[in-house]
Amino acid sequence: TEFKMEKAVFACDFKEENLSAYRKAMKIFNTFGTEVKLLYVNLPAEQFRSTRETEDRIVDFLSKSGLDDAHTINNVTFYSDYTVEDGIFSYSNKVNADVIAIPTHGRQGLAHFFSGSIGEDVANHSDLPVITFKI
Repeated sequence: TEFKMEKAVFACDFKEENLSAYRKAMKIFNTFGTEVKLLYVNLPAEQFRSTRETEDRIVDFLSKSGLDDAHTINNVTFYSDYTVEDGIFSYSNKVNADVIAIPTHGRQGLAHFFSGSIGEDVANHSDLPVITFKI
């Protein structure tokens, strides 16, 4: 099958450290005319935040992105699952995405060993191509 990038899922926690990765992703996806679905995975226990707190963080993130054609809160899907990986896969399958995009610290060695890597877990278990954007 041929590679296509008509629809991408960009998943992140919308912390400010991910702004540069978001900008890079949007630049590439705009070049290819890719439709981008923004995804926030809500987990049951880990640092639970109310919808309002999460929406405020996302609105702040998108306004700080400085992109003229920036997304709005209405373009962000809140998806609840038990792990970030499961949420990304379930949502990506649901919307028939061609590619998954995620920000990553690109850690290696000891730092990687202690902190783990959602990006690596997603890439290792995904049936879809995964593009990572370094923070």
